[in-house]
Amino acid sequence: MRSSVRWLATTLLIITGCAENAQEDIRPDLSKFSICSVLSSSLPDSVYFPDDQVYQSQTDSYWATNQGELAAACRVTPRSREDVQKAMWVLSRSSKSSTFAVKSGGHSAVANTSNVESGVVIDLELLNHINVDTEIGIVDIGPGARWADVYRHVDMLPGIYGVAGGRAGSVGVGGYFVGGGLSVFTGTHGWACDNAVAFEIVLGNGSIVQASHRSHQDLFRVIKGGGSNFGIVTRVKTRLIPLERQIDVTQISYDWTQLPTVLEALSRYTAEADTEPETTVSVSIGGLMNGGAMLVTVVLTSLYDTYLSESLRPFFKIRHVFIQRQRRSQLDIARLYDSSEPKGFREHRTTTTVENDAFLLLMMARNFSDTVAPAMAKLKETGSQGGLLLQPLTLSHLRHSKDNMIGLHKAKEPLILISTVIRHSQPETDEKVEDLLLDHMRQANELALRRGSAHAWRYLNYAGIDTDPFEYHKGDDRLWSFVLATKEKYDPSNVFGEQIRDPFRINS
Repeated sequence: MRSSVRWLATTLLIITGCAENAQEDIRPDLSKFSICSVLSSSLPDSVYFPDDQVYQSQTDSYWATNQGELAAACRVTPRSREDVQKAMWVLSRSSKSSTFAVKSGGHSAVANTSNVESGVVIDLELLNHINVDTEIGIVDIGPGARWADVYRHVDMLPGIYGVAGGRAGSVGVGGYFVGGGLSVFTGTHGWACDNAVAFEIVLGNGSIVQASHRSHQDLFRVIKGGGSNFGIVTRVKTRLIPLERQIDVTQISYDWTQLPTVLEALSRYTAEADTEPETTVSVSIGGLMNGGAMLVTVVLTSLYDTYLSESLRPFFKIRHVFIQRQRRSQLDIARLYDSSEPKGFREHRTTTTVENDAFLLLMMARNFSDTVAPAMAKLKETGSQGGLLLQPLTLSHLRHSKDNMIGLHKAKEPLILISTVIRHSQPETDEKVEDLLLDHMRQANELALRRGSAHAWRYLNYAGIDTDPFEYHKGDDRLWSFVLATKEKYDPSNVFGEQIRDPFRINS
């Protein structure tokens, strides 16, 4: 049987060459064969099974252990875009029940976003090239590269440069771009996806397209913030950003009693920061879930000087317990964020977006501290962590969200993006932890509605199982019709709607 499968797969791949113009009526039905066997025959050195060491190594590489413990039937590790093409050619001709997931960095904790039980995982870890061309100002990156590796390459260049990329170095390039991508440059240069000048994409039928401002413009738009709904990105070309100096970073920690004052400073910054788009603020509220006091930490960045910034000055005036100010490279900043989000926990995360309302943020933080943290302590989850991350979406951010799937360019007032997370260790408490988190967010959204501060937009890269990251887009008939038409054009068989189990998929 195995030899017949090998003969079938090899012969058909040779005859068709995975040609994108092959006629539908002569394409074979592979549904009666084991999908992993066919893939192994087509890609003999790139398919791994549960008893293989590479398979084990890849499952251990997931940032959240609850994602990594899903047991795929096999894992495909392409070495080239042609390998991805062959894998998609086989998958698209198999039974619709042959499910798959795509992994670039594996940073999401939501089940089936980058791993899938009993299905096929296409792990892009070997598509990790990083080529920098300072003459044309472009960085050519494979989706399996991590941002820490990209920054390391950029740091070695003569002169000082940056790239609109993830603040955490452990994040993979591919998923970050198709999710939109916030960075320290969003206010001045737009979302990370806006800095991409071209994407190489393998479609559901196995064909390869180059999407840019000049070619496949419709696909180029929706892939930026549209997630894994249109194809697999195998290459991104993005802009290199010349800098006058390294980024000025100030980290300030406050005790819990200063939270109201910090949130008032955040609200003021959100309202006024449009005048200083070169700055960013993130506020973390959280700590160990052991019943102790939570800590408030603010990270301020500026392409010039945080201390001389008018919009950042209020944060320096608040009584603090720790302050550190340094000029840092993006690699240094990535290490700072990675140290605050260690790998190896079970993670549950969700997100919301609200209008600029300091009182609402205070009520959310107090609810987490008074309800979620004590409940976690009762579960006796030693070492568990949790909290809220608040990030302003200023008018500068919003103006840069038009020719993509972010879609916030019509917003007239700045917003606050909120990510809430719990990290713990015990599998048996997963359901209780998830219920705690989702109930906290439900209460927060209900309060936002009562106060008139709710907003429907959700950030795909922070989305949880309760999140519809495209709810806001569906409210714009013209935009959503464009999205669905583009989906139908490039994925007419709905491979990425039916066979992928990503909960944030779009069905055409």
